[in-house]
Amino acid sequence: MTEPKLPIQLISPLFLEGLATVLQYGANKYASNNWLRGMSYTTVFGGVMRHLWAWFRGETYDPETKLNHLYHAACGLMFLAHYAETEGYGMFDDRVFKIPEPVKEEDLV
Repeated sequence: MTEPKLPIQLISPLFLEGLATVLQYGANKYASNNWLRGMSYTTVFGGVMRHLWAWFRGETYDPETKLNHLYHAACGLMFLAHYAETEGYGMFDDRVFKIPEPVKEEDLV
């Protein structure tokens, strides 16, 4: 049985282009796919929050890149989602307020 095809067409092209533009800026500044090396979750989260708060306060565009803060925030969320869903990035998980996994009854014996 084959998996149904994901409806990629439901994602806004404007959003994808904005995200790609931020990634292009980062590739030019650092290196292509540099984010795949991994980085502290709290560093990425902090960047996401700074971009969201700047946008929420009324500053639409990042002063350095001249790109929308929301695309920068989305980029950071993409990094975090990738790290969280891909094996091998656990060493970067430095969240302070992590909720521990529930203890299973069979582990108590």
